[in-house]
Amino acid sequence: MATRAQQVIPVSQARTDISTILDSFTSSTSSEPVFIGAHRKAEAVLVPVSLWEEILDVFEDIEIGKIVRARSQSKSISFKGETVSVGLKELLNIN
Repeated sequence: MATRAQQVIPVSQARTDISTILDSFTSSTSSEPVFIGAHRKAEAVLVPVSLWEEILDVFEDIEIGKIVRARSQSKSISFKGETVSVGLKELLNIN
């Protein structure tokens, strides 16, 4: 996993500045994540909700891609054949 150079703010500073950090998230459409940790080592990241939603969308797209790939490599079945096997042929009027 690639790491980026980021400024890490200490937990004590994050605790003191949390209102300011949150205000920056709501006042700007291009807010950057805030890295929080100790001894310049990130332990957590605060991200604006808008960025978090984008991240979730990307994860969802990746998961959908995995499903599509798996289904495209599996044996396909016909709708008509499947309805017969589960006993829906008469119910759906399939000849």
